[in-house]
Amino acid sequence: MIIKTNNINLKIQEKNKLNLDYNKEFTHEIKKNDVLKISPTSGSIANLNRRGDIVFQSLQTSNPIDICNAKLYYKIELEIEANKDITLENNFFPNLFSNMRLKLGSSEIETVLHPGVYSTMLNFILTGCDYKNEYGELTGWIPDVNKGDLDKDGLDINYAYYKRAELYKSKKFEGYFELKHLFGFLQNYNRVLHNVFIELICNRLEGDKRLFYGAADTKAKLKLSTLELHIPEWTLNPHSEIKLLERLNSNKSINVNYLNRICSEFSMTEGSTYSIKVANLAYRPRYILIGFKETDPSFQKNNNLFIQKIGDDNLKTIQIQLNSSYYPINRMEFNIENNENIFPYLNYIETCYDFKVEPQLSLEDFKNLYSIFCINVSDQDDRLAINNVDVTLHITKDSNFKAKVYTLILEEKKIEMKLYGGKISIIENVRGDS
Repeated sequence: MIIKTNNINLKIQEKNKLNLDYNKEFTHEIKKNDVLKISPTSGSIANLNRRGDIVFQSLQTSNPIDICNAKLYYKIELEIEANKDITLENNFFPNLFSNMRLKLGSSEIETVLHPGVYSTMLNFILTGCDYKNEYGELTGWIPDVNKGDLDKDGLDINYAYYKRAELYKSKKFEGYFELKHLFGFLQNYNRVLHNVFIELICNRLEGDKRLFYGAADTKAKLKLSTLELHIPEWTLNPHSEIKLLERLNSNKSINVNYLNRICSEFSMTEGSTYSIKVANLAYRPRYILIGFKETDPSFQKNNNLFIQKIGDDNLKTIQIQLNSSYYPINRMEFNIENNENIFPYLNYIETCYDFKVEPQLSLEDFKNLYSIFCINVSDQDDRLAINNVDVTLHITKDSNFKAKVYTLILEEKKIEMKLYGGKISIIENVRGDS
């Protein structure tokens, strides 16, 4: 179901969003800003709070839509045991789902597994302190600090935990999740779509242990009461509308570049050395993010954290292999006991700056709370552009360090879009070297 609501009428200048062919600037005047509010299909409404697909489908609209700023808007009800220290974890919302899939027309553009895990990784790379400060309470992005625990005494208080507890104490609240922080296509496209069928599929998980963090012997439950896909829609003045239609009938093909997400998960058991092939890619990888989590979620664990130590057992080194090439050439070494984390942290900072983002994490928070290992693999043998790429992760660790390992590969990808017959059609994937 689609409901169209009018916002304040504005006359504003936007120079790039309707520049569909990327060649000539399109300056247009917006007569009216709307929002398409898309409810789940009737068959998936029952899955809001049980396992199954929740499907959002947009009809082909006559007005341009700003897909890169699409959001999932939600209303939530909490049941929390009285007088207990327990509240929602940072970035709880995407942890409601096992995967999210984006389709345009008949083409599946992108699938992201474990969106809670990977959106946390990506938010620390793609968003900065300004985003956290300005939008954190609206989006549930309130990362833990200091020890990340429930300690109320001393200098190491986890203020973020208590901020979330205060924010959600009313038991009923609303917020939204920005899809561009998850899907690479929405992050990189930055243009409107027109007369394109859009489908978003979110596979709901059951169980609340990965959503909450608190004291032992507590009970808590989350219920989605409302979930809608919101997409900005523009009404142009007549002159701009004619110019847009001319471009949509130009019979041009355009290539859209974006960093596609390739996700993998596996469990490490006993043993000091691990080598595992995590992906076989048809396109060039550019960045690889790696994170480790304890294996079994619970209310007593802060499940949002990425760790490099469990008890007395530590991670020691990480290295990525692309076919026969290694990144870094010498294994990345770190030792949390000896306070040796400078090189992994520098890699994190440099990755943030590559995306023109001010890093959110301090060295201490990186080491103790959010150890996200970032490896830039952009400097490659030219042959990788035309051959499939085997990605292998090499790890050394203390034998008893047992954890879930999550890898997120950002690979360059292109799709071809056709401007024909007054609409945009998705033609096919294009090889990364074209």
